[in-house]
Amino acid sequence: LNEFLNHISINQDLYMGQAFDDIHAVYCYFGSGIILSRTVPQKIYTELDWCTKNAYSQDLTDNIGRCILKAAKLPCTNLASVC
Repeated sequence: LNEFLNHISINQDLYMGQAFDDIHAVYCYFGSGIILSRTVPQKIYTELDWCTKNAYSQDLTDNIGRCILKAAKLPCTNLASVC
């Protein structure tokens, strides 16, 4: 994992993990863990108000995924470009 993470560009927005089995899934399953680049939490910070007001699900995966999609405009991916 460290080897992989050391080769990801620090300027690349990344929301990576295991997407749900649905082909339309845009959220990473939080139970198996996610990887966020440094830039994504910075973008989430600017949308915290929206994220807290729209955290209506009991499922952490939905709430965090919705927030990341809104703030960083990123769907879940299980691949990353190594730069």
